[in-house]
Amino acid sequence: MAKPNGFPDPYFNGNVATFEKAYILSSHPMDGSEKEGRESKNSTMVKFFAVVEQRGVGVIGQFSPFINAEEKTGIGCARYFSETVGETMKFSPYEVKNDGTTTLGAFSNPNNHIVYSLIITNESTKKVTNCDVLMFNWPTGSAPSDETAALEMLDYFAIHEVECFTAV
Repeated sequence: MAKPNGFPDPYFNGNVATFEKAYILSSHPMDGSEKEGRESKNSTMVKFFAVVEQRGVGVIGQFSPFINAEEKTGIGCARYFSETVGETMKFSPYEVKNDGTTTLGAFSNPNNHIVYSLIITNESTKKVTNCDVLMFNWPTGSAPSDETAALEMLDYFAIHEVECFTAV
């Protein structure tokens, strides 16, 4: 199991799968506003970025859209980076900056595949990690109607020689 170092409770809601390469398979990070019944869940943002930093994650595949706090009853992902180029979000000790976006023309539906380039800085250690988020803008709560998008995603990872990938 992938565990971030330096936490009394290292649980971060993910696992490592090793094939020819290692992959971290996880749900999206939680921001603490999610509920299970009446109980709020704990934020996993700092642990998520600790795993990205400590394991050297180079690409995150995101399969759910971001949702706002008031939409937490829907299916989606807590916002763990800004979609606006140049903006930063802080999850102490991590600062996450959107350094740019790219629409991927190689995909059959390029508007559904966007790469966000992130600069993740651990403000305690000053370590900087560069990580791309390949966001699949699939319809909320569903998957593509055929396998084309999944095969294109795998081709992207092979071409870019992804060493470590987190699916959220």
